[in-house]
Amino acid sequence: MDIFEKGGLPRLGAAILTWFILFALFSYVGIKLVDLLGLEDTFTYGCYVGLFATLVFIYKHLDLFVLDVSGQEVWVTINQLARKGTPVDDMLAIYFQGLHFIFPWEKLMPEKTVHLVKGQIKLTSDCKEAGKHPTYTTKNKVKLVAKWVVLILPDKDNIANLIKHNMDAIKAVVIGMIDRKLSDLCAKENADDILSKKDWMSTEVANVFEGPNPSATEKAFGIKITDPVLSDLDFEEEERKKMAIVARMKANEQAAVSLVEASRKKDAAGNPVGNPKIKFEEALRAVRVSQGESDEKLIEIVGLENLTGSLMLGAGGGFFPDGSKGDKGGNKGGGKTTK
Repeated sequence: MDIFEKGGLPRLGAAILTWFILFALFSYVGIKLVDLLGLEDTFTYGCYVGLFATLVFIYKHLDLFVLDVSGQEVWVTINQLARKGTPVDDMLAIYFQGLHFIFPWEKLMPEKTVHLVKGQIKLTSDCKEAGKHPTYTTKNKVKLVAKWVVLILPDKDNIANLIKHNMDAIKAVVIGMIDRKLSDLCAKENADDILSKKDWMSTEVANVFEGPNPSATEKAFGIKITDPVLSDLDFEEEERKKMAIVARMKANEQAAVSLVEASRKKDAAGNPVGNPKIKFEEALRAVRVSQGESDEKLIEIVGLENLTGSLMLGAGGGFFPDGSKGDKGGNKGGGKTTK
């Protein structure tokens, strides 16, 4: 039997038949009790007892015969009398909003109940591990971190397929679709190009769930996928650190070049205003000290005051307290000390 066919009349008939059998059994017991009490008209009074007992039983166990399904839920029952080996689809019945009579041998399956509103699932890129988002490698071998979110809704018109599958399996399929798309997009372009068009990337992610194939996936799992958004796309933390190191090195080198150039300048009389003997390597070390990247003690960088205004010229002419260019234990390869 198709699981969508409620079979309302047969189920009502089964309920009435069950109630009649209960009435007959309770009446039989009632007649015996009345007879033991020695009352007249045992049949009539016995039937009264049977009717009362039947009504109490139905009231206490109404859920065995009737389901009252709210508009926000879909309930599922399973046939407990089904023969072994019967396909699961043939053992299930699905009930939407309203009052429904059920067979006494149908058992409600709370774990299969679908909440059309509460059942909405907000799936995020860090759903596997909180705070950990997936990474994708670009054409130039740079790793990017993507943050995305998508909403999974139960498809009321295709509940039969939804109840067949475990929600974790459905999530895995959705995650896989997004992962494959982002992996393909990132592998085709360099990191800077991708980051310059995040809006386009977000549109591409949204397009993953449009067209015939995604629709077939939704139908197969009984879901609707809406509002897919690529909320962020940026360099991975390790990539950030590497880039920061490279950027700092380049900035230091540029500052060292500027320092050397400033030290070569002369005044109107043709006299050097700085220390013309500063070498690039020495200037670079001095810059690193001024940036706090070295624990060597700097007392003078001739020419740097023209750039920053933060250091003053000293009388020694050297960079470090011992008059050297920074070589600890003597002036080994560090250039001559300027007097």
